[in-house]
Amino acid sequence: MSTYQVAAGVSATDLPSYQRTARLVLRHTLITDVYPKAGMLELVHRWENPLADDLRVLFGYRLDVRTSYARLVRRFDRLTPVVQFRSRARRPFDRRRYAYLCLVLAGLRRSHTEVSLAVIARLLTPQANAVNGLGFDPTVSEHKQALADALGFLEQVGALRCSDGSANAWLRDPETGDALYDVDHDLCTAVFRPTRSLRDLPSAGDLLTPAIGLGRDARRVAGQRARRDVIEYPVAYFDEVDDDTAAALRDPQLAEDLSRLTGTVVERRAEGIALIDTTGTFSDAPFPAPNAVARAAALLLGAIADDLTRPDSEAASLRLAPPVAAEIQAELIARIDEGMPRIQQPSTPTGQNEAGLVDLGAGWATVEAGAALPVVSDAQLAELMRDLYDRFGAASFTDAWAADPDGMLAAARRFLSEMKLLAPAPAGVFVLPAAGRYRTIIPVVAPPHDQLLLEVGPVASSGEGPGAAGAGPADDLAQREDQE
Repeated sequence: MSTYQVAAGVSATDLPSYQRTARLVLRHTLITDVYPKAGMLELVHRWENPLADDLRVLFGYRLDVRTSYARLVRRFDRLTPVVQFRSRARRPFDRRRYAYLCLVLAGLRRSHTEVSLAVIARLLTPQANAVNGLGFDPTVSEHKQALADALGFLEQVGALRCSDGSANAWLRDPETGDALYDVDHDLCTAVFRPTRSLRDLPSAGDLLTPAIGLGRDARRVAGQRARRDVIEYPVAYFDEVDDDTAAALRDPQLAEDLSRLTGTVVERRAEGIALIDTTGTFSDAPFPAPNAVARAAALLLGAIADDLTRPDSEAASLRLAPPVAAEIQAELIARIDEGMPRIQQPSTPTGQNEAGLVDLGAGWATVEAGAALPVVSDAQLAELMRDLYDRFGAASFTDAWAADPDGMLAAARRFLSEMKLLAPAPAGVFVLPAAGRYRTIIPVVAPPHDQLLLEVGPVASSGEGPGAAGAGPADDLAQREDQE
């Protein structure tokens, strides 16, 4: 049987442009004449045919290219609590913002080519108030800001274009301020395009791609699942997938195909593999990064690594086996299903917080005998963070976090969990194998403003969505496999 050739017919001189387009489509999903920036849609039009073939064969994705947009229709093998959308001000979308976005999109399908923000708010009010625990009140600042963020996202991708006024004026005073939008109905449809009808969906788990395949088809299905795991998440751990998918992850052809498609490096280690983006254009959450939370997270990882090497360390001696990944996934699906309309729910469904993330702590509490991963307790994490504040000075963590080390710790823990470097554990966190690759981070306090910087051996980073980024040396927490 002949082996499929990635980027077939693309010359060596054109390959960097093709790889740039592949990274663009995999990172942004929806590309328009203004999003993520002007000129990107032309790149997709140029490479539409070979890219559509590669995405279909490698991942089972469908690339829908139109005159005004390109939309990647993905397939997913698991649900994740990681936030996908953010406002222009980088506020993460919570459940309220996602709900408003869906209700607004439904209303815009029935609107004319122009609509004002005041009309959108008026149409949204009865729809939102009909949903138990949601609601919309234009006199509540939180509700107004959530609607403005949802509209801002649609404006950012070009589905709405503000022709008069501004959302900020409406936020200040809905009685006198307003904004007039031109509506692109095609783009509104492209923003939300579920692969299945949601009306009669019995469970959130039915949105996932079934792991079914027989004979040769089983190998193809496992290969696509493995490639999706590498491309969608910062790290693909072998023990989180079934045996067939793990075998596909270990296949050297997978690394060769993904590297040729994206121009990234596939780093293979004993526990799993990850894409290492040396271009700096693929990861949607670079790590380490100059923002305060990412810097603190990197410093915390370094402090954890140092603590694990001490012979008297509590974490060095405490090692627990986390529950099977499938059990965590089943619990997440069950908690999401609790919020389906057929069940009466309080304003904050059990297991979820106002940030829209599911608390997985209870799932990790069912640990089994047979130590596997080091565990750092909540008390030890708090002590490590206080030590970092004492060592570098509170001002090094920016004004927003200078007086809030506990808040910074919570933000850093959440960030590192999204990076699949830490995971919730009973009264603490598991230290996952990939965390060891960031031990070479060196903190530096630079004059004249005492700005906290990070110097890394080889640059290393990771992403919460498509691919990881950067490169780092091997370490004693995760030993590199022999390259084949």
